[in-house]
Amino acid sequence: RRGEELGKRNLRAMTAPELETFRGGRAHDRVHADPSPAGRGEVGTTQRSGEVPVVAGAGVVPLDQPNPTHWASAGQLRKPADHYASPKIVVVKTGSVVRAGVDQRGLVTLQSVYNVHPHRSGLAWAQFLCGVLSCQEVQRRFVRPHTSGKKVFPQITQTLLASIRIPMPTDDVVDKISAAVASRDPEALDACTRAWFAR
Repeated sequence: RRGEELGKRNLRAMTAPELETFRGGRAHDRVHADPSPAGRGEVGTTQRSGEVPVVAGAGVVPLDQPNPTHWASAGQLRKPADHYASPKIVVVKTGSVVRAGVDQRGLVTLQSVYNVHPHRSGLAWAQFLCGVLSCQEVQRRFVRPHTSGKKVFPQITQTLLASIRIPMPTDDVVDKISAAVASRDPEALDACTRAWFAR
């Protein structure tokens, strides 16, 4: 599913101190740039009522929690809240390979990314699917043949994502791949998925 279609004038860029606060797990203690009387733009700790953190493609970190890039007014959102429920996989739409992360904080997403909700619930399944979408074996077999012919702005489409076919995973495979994603270890991820696809 695509994210929100909000124009730039409806968004407020997230400042570096706000992002650090968010990364520190204090998303509900949001801060915003609060210009001081001297005009120095010091950071205040007053939460702007009704704002929600939003992630665009630039905030997606492979195999990691996406970083919010903007704030938006909750009143501007048109999609239902369950569209952003976590855990979910956030996939960037542009590029020649899949760039995906696992959102555990229910971030609102912009139209530059897809929200992928696993059919099975739980963080391990979201990490597993993120790992599968991100691994070199899937890039080689499914993604690059689709995107290599696109000279300008290759796109990762919903159709492409839906066409990816994987072997039935055992619990052991799910555990190993989700552990590789949790530890942000692309080498372990590729070793696990190569062995799994070779079966």
